[in-house]
Amino acid sequence: MTFARGNRAAWIVVGCCLLVALPACGAGDLREHRNTSSGMAPLIPINSNFYSKAPAKGQVPARGDVVVFKSATKDDVLLVKRVVAVQGDEVEIVSKELRINGVATPEPYASHSDKRTMPSGPEVPPQVRLRDNLPPVRIGPGEVFVLGDNRDESVDSRFYGPIKIDAIVGYFAPRK
Repeated sequence: MTFARGNRAAWIVVGCCLLVALPACGAGDLREHRNTSSGMAPLIPINSNFYSKAPAKGQVPARGDVVVFKSATKDDVLLVKRVVAVQGDEVEIVSKELRINGVATPEPYASHSDKRTMPSGPEVPPQVRLRDNLPPVRIGPGEVFVLGDNRDESVDSRFYGPIKIDAIVGYFAPRK
């Protein structure tokens, strides 16, 4: 079987083999997305494409997973963030430091473009004070707490609360 430009039958055989092989190796589950925010930079740069893989049946997100999920407030909008806390955890942020269950948590992937720490008093609007200081939040059953890696530019669970696991439609799949 040759693959010359005019050998249509050979290309049809190759195409049929790919249709069978790709789903078997998991590649058929990949979905392409366009990232339109800077909240996950540099992992997923603004205005770049990335892929996600559909969750396996019964898959439960773990800390560190990067997930794609449905927005709770905007129809047909998908968001991408990193899971930092899971069911039963207590998450808190003190002067930009993430604490899980009272313990400072190393985050080599997190970046802060603004070196200032915003004030945290009740007179400060929530969109300002919650960025760098979040009072303790307990994560309930069927929920996870997500944050963008680019913390100072991300709108995430600090502002809209934990997300439901049922809202997760995919897991970030890095290109190889």
